[in-house]
Amino acid sequence: MTPTIVRPDTARLFEALEATWPPAGGDLVGPFRLRRGDGGGQRVSAAVWDEGAGPVDIARARDGLQAAEARMAGWGQAPLFMLRGDPEDGLDRMLTDLGYRQSDPSLLLTAPVDDLAPRDLPPLRAIVAAPELSICREIWADGGVGPARQAVIARAPPPACAILGRRGDMPAGVTLVAVDGPIAMIHALHVVPAHRGEGVARTMILRAARWASARGCTTLALAVVAQNTPARRLFEGLGFTRAAGYHYRAAPVHAS
Repeated sequence: MTPTIVRPDTARLFEALEATWPPAGGDLVGPFRLRRGDGGGQRVSAAVWDEGAGPVDIARARDGLQAAEARMAGWGQAPLFMLRGDPEDGLDRMLTDLGYRQSDPSLLLTAPVDDLAPRDLPPLRAIVAAPELSICREIWADGGVGPARQAVIARAPPPACAILGRRGDMPAGVTLVAVDGPIAMIHALHVVPAHRGEGVARTMILRAARWASARGCTTLALAVVAQNTPARRLFEGLGFTRAAGYHYRAAPVHAS
């Protein structure tokens, strides 16, 4: 009998996304949970509706918005919010009406670890490494993962590792894999341009699945920008399916 696959719910996936790609700090302001990113990108800098505040309430959102904006500005961050699907549609409309602009519609994709881990894996084509290894940091830097985002990688709690892709004797790519309970998240996947189209990313993902399986994970997950068609084609070809969607709303820029 085929075992029943239990997929994590949307809220649990967003918890794992943040736990494995953590902000530098944060604060609660009204119904909003603010994240201090220290230049590490939108995902660690965007405020979210706090689950402890209950369902989205637009009156409370309006009352708390100005204080939230001021706190983010005090951190040197432009006010930014992450909107996570249908339950937050009202908040999304409110921010839109206030001139907040949308950016980076993205998807959370998942696949069962047990579907990926047993697949054939060429020997030594992808190896487990420490994220702080200099070659990993160099590949990330070449792919635009600068010091601030590498600081996010360094904050990922254990168990976490880098998967280093290889072609022959040459390093060809790297990704971070970090665990939160039964979920292993893939972050910062980058393939050296000279080795794209050679199966490097696919091999790294399969190696990540084996590493995750050995740690008792049941779900492999990742975030991808919705318009990144080549990446989505790769992930969907491996069996990843859409589990959730999200996007950002950034405050309008006012002329001084």
